Amino acid sequence: MKQHINKKNIILLILVTAIVLYITTGGELQDIINILSHVNVFWLGIALSMIVLYWFFSACTLYIMLRAYNDQIKLTEVFKLTLSTQFFNGITPFASGGQPFQIYVLNKHSNMKLSSITSASLHNFIVYQTVLVALGSAAILAKYFFNIFPEDPSGMKFIAVAGFALNLFVIFAIIIIAVSPKLTSMILSLIYKLISISPLKKRLPSIKTKTDHTVKQFHKDILVLMSDREMYFKVLSLNVVKMVCYYAVAYFICLSAGFNAINIWQAIIASAYIMMVTSVVPLPGASGGAEMGFLIFFGSFVIGAQATAIMLLWRFITYYVGLFVGMLTYFIGYHKGVADS
Repeated sequence: MKQHINKKNIILLILVTAIVLYITTGGELQDIINILSHVNVFWLGIALSMIVLYWFFSACTLYIMLRAYNDQIKLTEVFKLTLSTQFFNGITPFASGGQPFQIYVLNKHSNMKLSSITSASLHNFIVYQTVLVALGSAAILAKYFFNIFPEDPSGMKFIAVAGFALNLFVIFAIIIIAVSPKLTSMILSLIYKLISISPLKKRLPSIKTKTDHTVKQFHKDILVLMSDREMYFKVLSLNVVKMVCYYAVAYFICLSAGFNAINIWQAIIASAYIMMVTSVVPLPGASGGAEMGFLIFFGSFVIGAQATAIMLLWRFITYYVGLFVGMLTYFIGYHKGVADS
């Protein structure tokens, strides 16, 4: 298998970024530059440490899942893989490129079965989605019962609820497919029919044999993972911690820009709403939606050039830093071996 980076996605990302920068900085560029040039480096460093912790805990959750099948796998290798994943998540719509990349690299560079890798990766994703929905539910309840936002960002809240519903649907869909061999068999039958009328029809018997064996083993592995409650508790707890770290980034950035008229819980809840908004934006990195969502939800607390400056810092740390670090990690640590395969 040869890995390809979709250049069209990267070009689209650059284009959308340029447009968003033009729209959000229009008329306030000098004020924004002035604010950015006087940021508090200490609080900015704390914000950056939060995103590093987010990556680390992301690696820990996958590591724990993988250890159920291979106790020889190292956390340092999983962390390197997690960093590279930030790049593939960042350049694909709905962050859809990271998980296939993880599965492929583990299948190529570890002695684990593909079914076991897929099972661990899928379960890790299910737990992550569960925590995302749970924290989103908490944010929605807090918003309505405690009046978190002084001004109601009415237009964007419907998109946030749509994102919440989409994530909830994804969880149920994945769980049903994972635990229902019958449904999986129906989906595979449809795929086989499509292959039978495609140029790959001569390879159908081989594809069917390998796929059926992998899927059968996959469902066995699923049952093994589901029986380990202690592991699930660890992964669930770490996902909560990592998401709180991610959501807290905005709070420390506000402090770095000299804005302290917001508490950490308001920042976390607003960030949870933004995460739900980005779930329905079909562009690499949810470009455009993330920036607009931030300005709308945090616009209840801070406005003008200061709001835009904070948004730019937040977007840089939560997205572009991961994109650049992931790209460097991929090209230094994986690119040659992956591309040559």
